[in-house]
Amino acid sequence: MHEMYSENYLKKKRHKLAILHYILIGEKRGYLPNPFFDPLYFKRESRGFGLADFLCNRKLWVYSPSPRFDSKWYISQNHQITDLNPLVHFWTLGMDQGRAPSPIIDLRFVDRAVCRDRPDHRVWAVKLFAAGATDVPWNSQQLRERQDLFYSKIVLEVLREPNAAKNPFLVFVQANRSFDAPFVRHCRNFDVLVNYYDCVETISPSADYVLHQKGTKTTAIRKVLEQRPDILFRYKAILFLDDDISISITSIESLFETIDTCELDLVQASLSPESKCHFDILKQPNAGGALTPLTAVEIMMPVISARALHKCGWVFQEGISGWAIDLLLSAKVRESFGNTIALAGSVVACHEREVDTVNGAFYNFLKSHGIDATIEAGDIASRFDLDDSRGAISIHPEPLCLTRHRPGI
Repeated sequence: MHEMYSENYLKKKRHKLAILHYILIGEKRGYLPNPFFDPLYFKRESRGFGLADFLCNRKLWVYSPSPRFDSKWYISQNHQITDLNPLVHFWTLGMDQGRAPSPIIDLRFVDRAVCRDRPDHRVWAVKLFAAGATDVPWNSQQLRERQDLFYSKIVLEVLREPNAAKNPFLVFVQANRSFDAPFVRHCRNFDVLVNYYDCVETISPSADYVLHQKGTKTTAIRKVLEQRPDILFRYKAILFLDDDISISITSIESLFETIDTCELDLVQASLSPESKCHFDILKQPNAGGALTPLTAVEIMMPVISARALHKCGWVFQEGISGWAIDLLLSAKVRESFGNTIALAGSVVACHEREVDTVNGAFYNFLKSHGIDATIEAGDIASRFDLDDSRGAISIHPEPLCLTRHRPGI
């Protein structure tokens, strides 16, 4: 691949002498002429041979040219290959036909989760492999193993809890040690649970519940549902709030009143114009001032009814970062209860923190554990047939199902 080789190793868009450079210099240095051919790896496997030998000598076809291409396995899966080099067959025909290059690489998973539906498979292969991407899951099972390992290390500590619920609603805040929101300290008609995800030196004196567990908001909700579901199911509805959301007491109370009196199952506040948000439909002035049916809510501050959490809470097992969990939750709520998801345009909150997926502390923390939020989102979208594009959250064309009789959970 002339352009790939030139850009990666010769720092030019297209170098006329790329092939010559590879033959004379690049192969000895381990430069990749193709994302699936690693000259140093093949040299070890074949005991001294190079790319030209592999292409021309049929006896060498049984050796794998890289950890990402298993020649023997590929030949066994494609018996029609007789006179064509297996790597050449995959690169010119097999990739476009969806044929896997090895038993551990699921092309559908890579295409949908790792490469995010990019149209040119060869481009994503170049960017991943030629750039030295070695810490990427190649199938859903590998991703699940990383997720399970991450979750297995989380220990839930309940540092404070009341004997019974004081109010009918609960705000669950995923917070760091510096969290100090005004709505916690002042008089309110809802209880507050603060879940600290870092070291706890001084806990909130005004919170009704204080929990400590490392991880993410998604894993925190899952752990409480698994180990202390009684805490959550004391309440008619719960607001799961990020600690960088600025929202007033009256706004929170308005959200709970809306979900309760209208008998909805998922409600979200709108966002101020300056807020950082992936979905513009949630921001003012686009959000308007009415109660609007939505296709889904966003993970930063969903209010969920007790019956919806009871029925659909299992979705929090499907990821670590929270990406696409909100879309899956919304889809399952709609399947179970109809069109009961709304945006409360009259309630405005502010999402203060910039979402930095490259250098942000949260995303670097996840990456240090082998978790990539975009890969998780793509995997969930693929397995559950969801739209996770920028248009995934929009106004639902059907009216809300309001004030109906709600059976108990």
